[in-house]
Amino acid sequence: MTSAMTVRPTDNSIFNLRFPSEVISEMQAIHDEIARAAFGLFDQHGWNGITPLEDWLRAESMILKPLPIEVKEESDKITVTADVPGFTSDQLKVDVQGDTLRIVGKAEESSTDGDANKANEKSPAISRSSSSSRRVSCSMTLPTQVKTDGATAKLDKGVLTLLLPKAQPAKQIQITAA
Repeated sequence: MTSAMTVRPTDNSIFNLRFPSEVISEMQAIHDEIARAAFGLFDQHGWNGITPLEDWLRAESMILKPLPIEVKEESDKITVTADVPGFTSDQLKVDVQGDTLRIVGKAEESSTDGDANKANEKSPAISRSSSSSRRVSCSMTLPTQVKTDGATAKLDKGVLTLLLPKAQPAKQIQITAA
């Protein structure tokens, strides 16, 4: 007889790693958005030979966009460039802690067809609106520890450039005999 047990972390830890609650909440929101989109895809086509996994992967690719990143290490700093076209500085968040870099972005888009503000027409205007969101999310380990003091971020024409000064390496202290 076999049995299975599912363990769900009750605190924000996995394998003794601690994640800030905001990261867990954000990942849950992304998961929920993908689940809603996958269900919407399934609802559109029913069970026509397409598996739920295919719906999930399609929804994932619609919501999560790849984030091309380039990392250059110099003697005193690390320069990171990321292509984030269509995002504004208000829609992006950069977190740096030690040697870990995290870039997250969410852009809400809405569109409306038709003109609902035609006051002189006798028949009501028909309009259709839709909204969607685009997300980018990347977490990576940098080649070395960096200092957040003096770090800069600049967004120019869809390219995010981060200049991260390197932290001083640990210094060994010579012990002298008395």
